[in-house]
Amino acid sequence: MKTNLYKPPLKQTPNTYFFQILPYPRDRGSAHAPRSAGVGDAREKKRMGRSSPDTRRIRASGHLSALMEWGYEQHNGPDTWPLLYPDAGGSSQSPIDIVSSIVQPRTYDPPLTYKYSPEVCKSIVNTGCGWRVDMNGADSEVSGGPLSDSYEPVQFHCHWGETETVGSEHTVDGKSYAGELHFVHWNRDKYSTCAEALKSPLGLTVIGVLLEEGEKNSELEKLCDVLSEISELDQRVELPVDIDLVNMFPADQSYWTYPGSLTTPPCYESVTWILFKNPITLSRDQLNCFRRMKKPCNHTTDGSQCLVNCNYRPPQALNDREICECLLG
Repeated sequence: MKTNLYKPPLKQTPNTYFFQILPYPRDRGSAHAPRSAGVGDAREKKRMGRSSPDTRRIRASGHLSALMEWGYEQHNGPDTWPLLYPDAGGSSQSPIDIVSSIVQPRTYDPPLTYKYSPEVCKSIVNTGCGWRVDMNGADSEVSGGPLSDSYEPVQFHCHWGETETVGSEHTVDGKSYAGELHFVHWNRDKYSTCAEALKSPLGLTVIGVLLEEGEKNSELEKLCDVLSEISELDQRVELPVDIDLVNMFPADQSYWTYPGSLTTPPCYESVTWILFKNPITLSRDQLNCFRRMKKPCNHTTDGSQCLVNCNYRPPQALNDREICECLLG
C-alpha cells in the first residue's frame, strides 16, 4: 500500500469540486514544493471515505438542493450555468466541435513531451457527478508543443453518457464518442499554486482522450475494481495499485490544440486544450461500471434517477478561435 498523502476535500458545494483546485501535498524534498507543503496526518487518514461535515449537515437537514448547485439535469444543467457562473457564458468556452476542414496544421519545437511518476495517482473520490483521481504530481510534468511552461498533473476524471453513441464533450465533425478522459495540469512555472493558476491566463492545460466502446482498457479496469467502494457522494479510497497514465493515451498521439475553458463550473477560460485525434477503447462493462455511480438525490426519487449516467457538456461556440493540428509519426 502506498503512503497516504490524502488532502481532505474543500468545504464547498460538492459538485463544485469535480475540478479539485488543490493538489496533493508535495514531498518536502521536491524542487517545486511550496513553503506550505505537508503530508497528511493520522486524523486526515480517518476521513478517507467519509463525507465532509458540511455535506453531512446539509444531508441531515434535507436541503439536497444545496448539493445540486450545478449538474446535468434540466433544472441545473449546462444551459443554466452562466446564471451562477458568469465565465460559463464567455466567448472562449469548452468543449467545442472540431471541424476538420478548418484546422490549421502546425509543428512545434520543442515537441510535446510528458513525464509521469509511476506513483503519481493517489486516491479516487466520488464527486457527485462522476469520479476523480487525485495526484501528487511534484515529480511529473507536461511541457513543449503549444505550452511555453512546465505543467504539473493534479487530477484526471471522465465524462460519459447513457449509451455508447454519446458521452464525449468534444465532438469531431459533429460525431460524439462514448466518453472522454481529462488529464488536468497546472502551470507551476508561472504560478505558485494550483488555486492561483485555476483562473489565470495560461494557468492550466488539459489533455483530452476520446473513448469508444471496444476492447477493455487495463488501466481503467484498475479504477473499476474500486468504484464499488465509492458509489456514494464524497466517498474516497486510496488506489491500491499504480496507474500508468500513458496506457490511457492512444498509440498515435497526433493532437488538436486550442485555447478554451474548464468544461465544468466555474468554467474559467484558462485552459490550453490538447485533444488527441485518435480515441482509445474501453469495454461496455467498464462504461456500465461508471454509470453505476450514484449522485445526490432524495429518498423519494426513483433509484435509477440517482445514477450518474450523463455528465457531459455539449459543444460551445468556437467564435474567432483557431484550432491547430499537430501530426506525429
